Amino acid sequence: MERDAQALAAPVLRRHGRIPNIGDTLFRGAAMMAGLSVLLVVGLMLYELVDKSRLSLDKFGIGFLTGTTWDPVDEVFGAAPAIYGTLVSAGIALLVALPISIGAAIFLAEMAPSWLRNPLSFVVEMLAAIPSVVYGLWALMF
Repeated sequence: MERDAQALAAPVLRRHGRIPNIGDTLFRGAAMMAGLSVLLVVGLMLYELVDKSRLSLDKFGIGFLTGTTWDPVDEVFGAAPAIYGTLVSAGIALLVALPISIGAAIFLAEMAPSWLRNPLSFVVEMLAAIPSVVYGLWALMF
């Protein structure tokens, strides 16, 4: 009886001599499909971006990204200052936020007393749940 089971399982044996579990096989396939679908969606987004911007690329060329003059009257458009400003402000935000976030994580995980850990981690999670645009608008108002 045991020999018959081994004979039936022989074609599906793996390197380690185990019969693969059907649940593991299905999960592996589902995970692979999910990963590939992310790549497919990113590819479709890139295609749409290029396809829908074809008219502006034909008219203004790639110089739109490197030009520094923005003159709508003469139809001269350069986005380099806006791109540079976005990158610099994002970099400054990271320089400010990174030490604070790492310090808060270390404090909550290692140093905070147990009576303070739960309420403070709840407050940090609530702050993280609010979009940063809301904080910016709040800062403008006050």
